[in-house]
Amino acid sequence: GSRVAVDKGRKSTMARPSEIVVSTSISDHSTVFAHDIRTGAQLAAYKASPGRPNQACVLGSDYLVAADLRKPLLHIWSWDRENTLSRSITSARLASVCASPDGIFLYGGTEEGEMLAWEVSTGSLVRKWNAHYSAVSKLSVSGSGSWILSVSKDGLVRVWDSSVVLNAAFQADEAVSPSCTWKAHSLAVCDISVTNGPFPRALTVSLDRTCKLWCISTGELLSSVSFPTALSSCCLDELERFAFLGSSDGRIFRLDLRESAVRAPGSDEAEDNAFPAHTATVSHLALSADADLLISGSEDGSIAVWDILSFQAVRKITAHNAALRSLSVVLRPRGMALLSSGARANAFAPLPVLARPGEVIPGEMLHATATQTPEGLCATSSDAYAIAMLAQSGGEGSADDARDAREAASHWRAVAERLYDAVLDAES
Repeated sequence: GSRVAVDKGRKSTMARPSEIVVSTSISDHSTVFAHDIRTGAQLAAYKASPGRPNQACVLGSDYLVAADLRKPLLHIWSWDRENTLSRSITSARLASVCASPDGIFLYGGTEEGEMLAWEVSTGSLVRKWNAHYSAVSKLSVSGSGSWILSVSKDGLVRVWDSSVVLNAAFQADEAVSPSCTWKAHSLAVCDISVTNGPFPRALTVSLDRTCKLWCISTGELLSSVSFPTALSSCCLDELERFAFLGSSDGRIFRLDLRESAVRAPGSDEAEDNAFPAHTATVSHLALSADADLLISGSEDGSIAVWDILSFQAVRKITAHNAALRSLSVVLRPRGMALLSSGARANAFAPLPVLARPGEVIPGEMLHATATQTPEGLCATSSDAYAIAMLAQSGGEGSADDARDAREAASHWRAVAERLYDAVLDAES
């Protein structure tokens, strides 16, 4: 009995994960802000002067990257210092940026509809290709790094196989064909959210007032739901139970995905599962790691943190005075501890300058190829990187090492599938 009491005490005092919300806006502040999502305290303000940060993303565990709002420029920071670590000039102004989960590759989408892929460790431009007919407004990568998804104002959603995009056998400017193109939306697609399981799904929202749930590996449309107003943002919990949808009238809708069907909820149902959140369009949504908090950002410049059960706002963050351009929630990086302690150790080295089309990086490494496992499942980009390096090492036993690496990747993918199925069974 005493042991049970001790265990209960330990559970009750267990610390929640420390998370931050990283945000940018179109205001005159040349700053990327980082706030604690549970206290609302400002932890850092990363300066981009001269420059105006647009969309930002986390690169691995040590770096932060933002495209410039007005110039063909990328700003890069390490978490331990608020001033820019380095800058890279790009071939065109980027409308969106996204990194592979392991931080090995960085992807960008331009205002002209092109996409680019860089290998971060060398700065080499792996691929540049025509992806859309209009600006690439949002990029997302699946948790394994196997799929790259892009959405655009042209109403299309396209899925790209990273094993094709990152294939060293192709030239950097060689055309790439998408694995599939989703044309179900009739107006501009505004946002996309991707789950991280072995069989990831994608949720898309559009100005056509619909949200659609897709199976990435098959391209199948699983569900389509209509709403009374245009949708502008979305996020999906990792267990694929609920979707949260931001609208152009400032409301947030909660959709129960366990009632899987192609349907259009009635107005009463939509009202019951919606709550007023902002005074302008809800442009960004994100969930905390334990999915008990929803973080929303708006074109009115405000950020709000919501309890997802009660729909009550637990705090407001007012660092911005203009429409938000990006918002993401990540675990608090280790480098921020050095920043908050006042240390200036510069623990993280500057990254190589990213190449533009036609440029050659001296001493360039051969970039990794996302490798297919024996079961046909694509390995993570970090696994693919290791496999490619082993296969090209040319040393004694390199072929055996490459085969062992493939078998290890296959094994852990199978473990992930079993865990995923167990979670789904427990939910049902």
